[in-house]
Amino acid sequence: MAGIDRSRPGPGRFAAAHSRLEQPRSRPPIPRSFTDDRHVSVRLQRVYSLHLDYRRRQQTQLQQLRDIFARANITPLLLKGVRYLAEPDGDWREARAMGDFDMLVHPGDAGRAQAALIEAGYRSTSSPAPYRSSHHLAPLEHPGHPMSLELHVEALIPAAQRLLSSHQVWALATRTGPDDFFVLPPAWHALHGMLHHQVQDRGHALRKLCVKGLWEWSMLASRFTPDDWSALKDHMAAAGALDVLDSWSMLADRLFRLETPWLTDGSAAARRHAERTLRQAFGPYWRRRIAQIADELKLSFARETLAARYDVSPAEISLAHVGRNLVELAKRHQGGMLRRLTGSGRQS
Repeated sequence: MAGIDRSRPGPGRFAAAHSRLEQPRSRPPIPRSFTDDRHVSVRLQRVYSLHLDYRRRQQTQLQQLRDIFARANITPLLLKGVRYLAEPDGDWREARAMGDFDMLVHPGDAGRAQAALIEAGYRSTSSPAPYRSSHHLAPLEHPGHPMSLELHVEALIPAAQRLLSSHQVWALATRTGPDDFFVLPPAWHALHGMLHHQVQDRGHALRKLCVKGLWEWSMLASRFTPDDWSALKDHMAAAGALDVLDSWSMLADRLFRLETPWLTDGSAAARRHAERTLRQAFGPYWRRRIAQIADELKLSFARETLAARYDVSPAEISLAHVGRNLVELAKRHQGGMLRRLTGSGRQS
């Protein structure tokens, strides 16, 4: 799509329209109905105002967390949505919702970090047992702040770490300021998000159409340099997973008119995967949800998963381990079992 003005917010054909409408003579008159409290535009504006107010509370919480960690001499790396509170990347960031704060710390700092948070008034909302072998500790909440906090000791679960390890994440990290948090460069932050959706959450294997993740990828990727694209492509090719990146980029191209430079050479397998993902998205929701639940249960009770969780060899797994895992899953999700079954989970 030649001629797209990428200096305006967001990729694709909407950028030119946005630029044109910003010119005073192009602004349409405001309909009288917009002053009616019942009009959809007024109600949407009210919801957006509430969202921005909530975001200001999130920023206040993040500033206080910075002070807590500074006193403990720990500098976390911000993952996923919380990164945009500390280091904005375009006007679109204000619309990026999140369900919690995800922060990566070195495993050796996790105990001190958790102790510092508890001393500051944060409390665990669930039993730590199910998180013993997890890539993050049990979530923490503070009664005076809106967001729960997950302290990660690994950037991704083991299946995704073969594509982007915690060691690589720390090596790529940069500071947002002299006394601030670590973040990943935008291209690598985008790749981490893609791997979270497509490998950790098995979106690629299940052909799930993650519109929110693709939108975020498109917003970030619209500003990638040629060097960024080359680095990501080379990295995924070296990991033997270029089709995962190609299929994801093809979907972003289809939905948000993102121009991925090398996709004309993308593999036929990646193209078939993207097309099947789109077709599946228009199928019955219950079919997709059943497939996902079955996949999650299969992975959760796999011998390899249970062996890693209970520190035994796969050959030693017994019905006792299966029962223990079942109990811990029930405790972990508690009253959220219906939400898990229906797929009405929180934002990531």
